Amino acid sequence: MAINSGTLLSAKEEGQNLIKEVCECKWPVVLLSAESLISKDIDQIIRDPFFRLNLTLFGVDKVHVLCPWGKDFRQAYRQIALLRRRLPEHTAFFAGTGTLSLQEAQELYNELGLKEGRFKSIRLSCERLYVRLIFRELTHSLGGFQFPDIVWVFKCGVKVILYCKTIDLCLRVALYGWSLHPVIRALDNVRLWTSLTSQEYNACMLSLFEDNADTSVIVATIAFGMGMNIRNVTDSVNLGLPDTLATLHQQNGRASRNFSIEARGWTYIESSILAAVRDELETGKVTKSASKTKKAHKQPLSTVPLPAQDIAEPVVATLSKGKVKLEDLEDSLRLCLVAFVASECLYATINPLLGNSDPKSKLWCREARRLLPCSNCDLLWLDLYPYLACTTPTPSTLLPTPALTPVTASTPSASTTPGLDTPAPKPYPKYVQENAALWLNDLAQR
Repeated sequence: MAINSGTLLSAKEEGQNLIKEVCECKWPVVLLSAESLISKDIDQIIRDPFFRLNLTLFGVDKVHVLCPWGKDFRQAYRQIALLRRRLPEHTAFFAGTGTLSLQEAQELYNELGLKEGRFKSIRLSCERLYVRLIFRELTHSLGGFQFPDIVWVFKCGVKVILYCKTIDLCLRVALYGWSLHPVIRALDNVRLWTSLTSQEYNACMLSLFEDNADTSVIVATIAFGMGMNIRNVTDSVNLGLPDTLATLHQQNGRASRNFSIEARGWTYIESSILAAVRDELETGKVTKSASKTKKAHKQPLSTVPLPAQDIAEPVVATLSKGKVKLEDLEDSLRLCLVAFVASECLYATINPLLGNSDPKSKLWCREARRLLPCSNCDLLWLDLYPYLACTTPTPSTLLPTPALTPVTASTPSASTTPGLDTPAPKPYPKYVQENAALWLNDLAQR
């Protein structure tokens, strides 16, 4: 039984007391969201003696988001660690995730109060064998309305999940994508997924993405990655460096859920960040060894006061000034950037950081004979990839246009319409005429 506002309301309308039924253990499995843990109903359940006596297992899925999301994005995740401390001693605890770097694992253990030697950690390889890992340097900033580096994602033939850090960036990227399609089809070709879009809109979007060839791009925030299993995604794109290596790996893993598809996981990195890495490499301040990086000693989230600003703000603030402090980045991410700049194998760097212990995981792509080598090991692949060679379409009028200059009064001339003081209008641009023709044709067919 899932306990949420919808099930509680339905049960109340049918005359059921769902909370009482849970306390009496009439439901063998109870599903909760992190936000519901702070409710009085859940507190009543956890305090109930009969329920506590029969509670045998407390499980948490997607546990890798507990620490990063609990800081500000979904602060209710902090309640998971607090709830675990309230469980009876006989209750077993289970936490599962598809991605957890070694650096994040220690922070998670501290947050959950897991003592060394008193729990068992089972690690399996999380290497994405059917996803080509690609790092690229951005040639433009992320503060405007033009994103020519990713113009290829808006072409037919690919199915793309495009991740952005903020809703603001999502909207600007979506506007750019819409401008590259005829107006009548723009909203079908490029869809927007954020915490502000409704469930009905999101459900329609997923249906279109899976069944409609024209719906090729979903521009989304990190919230899209939770629990999604769309099997026809060919490309997952991180526009801008994610906050953690686990986030980067998780979002790239949205691609190739169907192993018959050759998928790609792209990460476009801000040039200012890479410039800082190159500078520190030249001065010898950046180490290439994971064992030599400093270990951050962080307090558990439950003991840290709520932050007043966003996690990514320090990095964003430094970017706006043209300087980047690499110490603001996660150590694992820094090592990945060093490998990218030094033209080293990305898989051989990332696998040890994610705890992948397979003997081949530390080898370069050619030595390991990977089916889809990373972008550092297969430089020719980028030149052969057909969609990167596409020319940029002419944008439509959806994007912001420069401010119009004031019209000054002029004497009538041959270009004015007889009997009127206003100049004759100029012909519409070709792309506007084409959009209008498509719209009229569609209207005629309906």
